[in-house]
Amino acid sequence: MSPPLRWLSRRRERPCLGDAVLAGALAFSCKVCVYVVNRAESYLQSLPRAMLCLGLPAIAALLLGAALCSSRSRRNGLALALFTTILCLYAAELILVFMTPQDRRKQRVLERGKPYDERPKIEVVREYRNQGLDAYPTVHPSALLKPGPQGGLVSAIRLNDREILPLGGVGNVLTVYNNENGQYTVFESDPFGFHNPGNVWLAPDLDLAVVGDSFVQGAGVDSDKNFVALIREDVPNTLNLGSGGNGPLLMLASMREYLARRRPAVTLFCYFEGNDLAGLARSRKSRLLMRYLEPGFTQALENRREDLDAALREYVETEFNRRGARAFMKARPRETRRAAVREIAKFTSLRLRLGLVHSRIRAAPPADLALFRRVLTLAAAECRAWGGSLWFVYLPAWSRYQPLSRSDDSREKVLAIAEALDLPVIDLHEDFAASGDPLALFWYRLNGHYNEKGCRIVAARILRELEARENTDANRARKLVVGAGQGKEG
Repeated sequence: MSPPLRWLSRRRERPCLGDAVLAGALAFSCKVCVYVVNRAESYLQSLPRAMLCLGLPAIAALLLGAALCSSRSRRNGLALALFTTILCLYAAELILVFMTPQDRRKQRVLERGKPYDERPKIEVVREYRNQGLDAYPTVHPSALLKPGPQGGLVSAIRLNDREILPLGGVGNVLTVYNNENGQYTVFESDPFGFHNPGNVWLAPDLDLAVVGDSFVQGAGVDSDKNFVALIREDVPNTLNLGSGGNGPLLMLASMREYLARRRPAVTLFCYFEGNDLAGLARSRKSRLLMRYLEPGFTQALENRREDLDAALREYVETEFNRRGARAFMKARPRETRRAAVREIAKFTSLRLRLGLVHSRIRAAPPADLALFRRVLTLAAAECRAWGGSLWFVYLPAWSRYQPLSRSDDSREKVLAIAEALDLPVIDLHEDFAASGDPLALFWYRLNGHYNEKGCRIVAARILRELEARENTDANRARKLVVGAGQGKEG
């Protein structure tokens, strides 16, 4: 009897659990096929990718359909094998999830015969304090935003019973950052809690200011090896206003609070494609941050430095004592935990190990791109108001250079917005791609920040642009170009 007739003859059989498992797997395989076809521009760009993304689920659907036509005992056996395989895959996924990225990083460091500092950050801070040093962990404004009692996000810091959001960390202290190369990044913060030599604030006019997130702040490399420090070797009056987790709205806030009085000739607006638009979507939930879209709004942070320092010190100590150091350093917002569950359900860690993960640089909703345009427009206008100019720096993410990296992100739209505003654009993706091995520019080829070689490439490209481009918007920018060229010759 042919399989279709055999299946029809069993229509009166009582369905078994094996049928449900096989039917569910068949439906899932068909759904994957439809999903891939609807996104052909991302998944069917080449024959190998098409075979992997469409061929495998199509073959699985055919085999599952044939299995449903087999005998009852065979169907149950196949269902049990399939169910066991799925359980083993999820077990492997959970093992990889609990083997944190830091564990994988440690393995890579030790494989290269280098020492690895296994201490939690708080232990490093305490050991410095035991040596008589005033030490604190980094404190980022994005981490200070907490869910408010009436929805949205509010700052955890209050002065005189009013909400205030510091944009720097604790000032004039030994600051312990992160550990990506085997040793912690440690630096002396400036009076406002940023990563600068303190005397840069005494300069009557700044040549260059840099705003951005952890890449700008100097995560993962020694204090003198981050790309802003390398630029400062040729352009001494360079101010770093980077802080981990800063998105475009926090960058605008930093410019408003600290740059208007110092009138830098050029301000580098460093956009990181990995999460800056996601950070902007989160920042818009803060009523305080959204007020920076109002011309002239400021929290007057520069004039409240001592009060902010005291409040930040109290906040850090209170959090350590109330929740414990580990919880303070590792706490995740609820939306992040939900996202982690979704990642587990999709076998993300397992697929990542097998090189089957597409780029996670998601396409931004139109509302986020509209807000980004508004923020960038305001930032450019403020630079012009003090006689300077805003330059747009595009920092690529590790995800872009994965084998199955997608092209359906917001890169072209973001660059188009910057170009439409007539901003000089420095696209570091070009330099990373031209290196021949972009993943070698990230520590141990793992997801994270640029290593020293990557920072040197960023600094060299920016210095070349400063030397090569004649900035017609500000005469002082032309002086900066000449100064940068003289510094390199020396």
